[in-house]
Amino acid sequence: MGVGVTIVKNKDPAFTPPDILRIRFGHGPGSVQNVTDRIIASIRHLNPSVDELGKLEIILAEVINNISEHAYQNQEGGVIEIIAAKRDKSICFHFIDSGLGLPGGRIPKHPLPSLNRPVADLPEGGFGWNLIHSLAKNIRYSREDGENHLFFQFFVDE
Repeated sequence: MGVGVTIVKNKDPAFTPPDILRIRFGHGPGSVQNVTDRIIASIRHLNPSVDELGKLEIILAEVINNISEHAYQNQEGGVIEIIAAKRDKSICFHFIDSGLGLPGGRIPKHPLPSLNRPVADLPEGGFGWNLIHSLAKNIRYSREDGENHLFFQFFVDE
């Protein structure tokens, strides 16, 4: 499917309230920024602050990177679907992929890596899920019929 992004207004009554958008794309180089930009553009009418947009961009980039790197192990051909819906003062996100499931079937809750060391010895990773946990709310994960489903809420002051 490549890096191309398809945005479809959802007509699926099973996902209520009405979706802001539904995006289906093939992960790959450039897809994180492309998709994140499109999602940010699609919620601007909700008037989020610059700070809120920055936080949401971090969450989206971390989730998409995790799916690409871990679920699909950086192999081409994996498809990611994102559904976003407005609910009161939040945006509910639902990510779907058919890559490998999360280890142990649950969202990692790793402690932050120690930063009390020389810069050259700092770890490259280990911060993603901590960022997601600190910026998103009501995070849930399930694996059903060979698909990963990640849900979270992001609150926006109106």
